[in-house]
Amino acid sequence: MKNATKHADTLKGLLKKLPKELRAAERPKLDAPEAIVRAGFMYDATDAEADVALELLRAEFTDWNEFRVATELELQSMIGEEYPKVEERISLTREVLQAIFDRENSYKLDRIRELKKAEQRQYIADLNSSSAFIEAYLALASFDLAVVPIDEASLKFLVDEEVIEPETTAHEAMTFLESHLKVDDAYPFFLHLREQAIGTKRRKR
Repeated sequence: MKNATKHADTLKGLLKKLPKELRAAERPKLDAPEAIVRAGFMYDATDAEADVALELLRAEFTDWNEFRVATELELQSMIGEEYPKVEERISLTREVLQAIFDRENSYKLDRIRELKKAEQRQYIADLNSSSAFIEAYLALASFDLAVVPIDEASLKFLVDEEVIEPETTAHEAMTFLESHLKVDDAYPFFLHLREQAIGTKRRKR
């Protein structure tokens, strides 16, 4: 990314301003399918919206494998067509679930947890899904990696704060943050992005 040193300094300044309650927040420890499905309904949406969607799905399914094999029409009917980007979310979420199932023939990633962090990160990258946000949230919430999921709202906030260049993609932004954040900073910074970016987005609606 252009002007990386300058933007690294800006990022440090933003980190110093993080509220204490965010720094003290406990990082979630979700199993892989739970993290994947939650992420699928989080991007460019509020946590409350994602919670409602997951509650509706849990009422129908005993596990997330049933989500993977359900038809898109069934899933849309459960969640409601008014949920933003519902077709896209369903497709991307199932894609990541299927990628893991194809590699492991299950959703148990115990063997991955025994790997070094760099190997865990590579495993997630090798899923090659169409959703960098879902992959990043899996890394953050299931594997304790220094990855920050970025959606459209978060990307705009980072540009507005001059942490990244205006033409930076979400994937480039995540790579930049991953190379400049410590593990302990990743989740607090993600929470800060959620509060600032999604809050801004809602007020503009």
